[in-house]
Amino acid sequence: MSLLTIVQRFAEEVNVNSPSTVMGTTDPQIKQIKALLQKEGDDLSRRGDWEVLVNEAIHTTGINGTTTLTITDGLIDNTATFTDGLIQVGNTVTNKDTSVTSTVTSINNDTYLSLADDIFQGLSAGENYGINVEDQGSIDSIATNGFNYIRNDTIWDRSLRLPVYVIDATDWQQVKAVAVTGPRYQARLRGGNLLVNPIPTAGNTWAFEYVTKNWMTDSTGATNKQYFTNDGDLPLLPETVLEAGLQWRWKKQKGLEYSEDFRTYEIMVADALSRNGLKRAVNLSQTNATPQPKIYTPEGNWNL
Repeated sequence: MSLLTIVQRFAEEVNVNSPSTVMGTTDPQIKQIKALLQKEGDDLSRRGDWEVLVNEAIHTTGINGTTTLTITDGLIDNTATFTDGLIQVGNTVTNKDTSVTSTVTSINNDTYLSLADDIFQGLSAGENYGINVEDQGSIDSIATNGFNYIRNDTIWDRSLRLPVYVIDATDWQQVKAVAVTGPRYQARLRGGNLLVNPIPTAGNTWAFEYVTKNWMTDSTGATNKQYFTNDGDLPLLPETVLEAGLQWRWKKQKGLEYSEDFRTYEIMVADALSRNGLKRAVNLSQTNATPQPKIYTPEGNWNL
């Protein structure tokens, strides 16, 4: 149901004038109902990992691009934004067309890096490059659909076919202090950016699942968003739960008894979350209690 339909149904239930529009109304009662529905959706979206709000992010590690001008011992890309925040002196730069590497010696401006070696000289322009960096950039630019949080144990390097470990601030500072360099990548969020140690090779494909804050779409289903802006906006969360939440919130706002409505609502939330998504089968028998055949592999240093 759309925003307008939900509000119209609720207005009839509580005996207030049913609106022909919600976003364009001047009726304070309808404005209040919309505000309560917005509050309910915001709170309900945070009650659990609703599968309908789970997205997959695909990220290419490092900074990757194509040169626009060849210069001795340098890299120029007029379409790039090289900043001190992401790139640091000493970062490895690779000419992906020749696999030759060098290091950054200075960041001259947003489009020009000085390098220790002349590795871009085969063409006047158009050579592909990759820059290995610790800071992968803003998590909002990686998980673009209203990032809220990453689901546990879902970050994988698909190029290396290995999981990426998540560490906290204490472990991160320990890793930085003792200069640990592998073999597994470790990641954290700081200041809204995704940081990785050891510095990953540019061009690897990473993937993870995250929960979005955007619990509704526009009327076409093409644009996800967090806040109502049109009568035709469509909630993604269970409509019956949203309506039950709207019911107790409205009664509370009006100073009416709402404890039974709230109790019913909490039961509905728990039931909806228990049925949310696909569940693994739970086997309480002892049939498969004995050890099963497995394949064990070392964490690193494979002989290929």
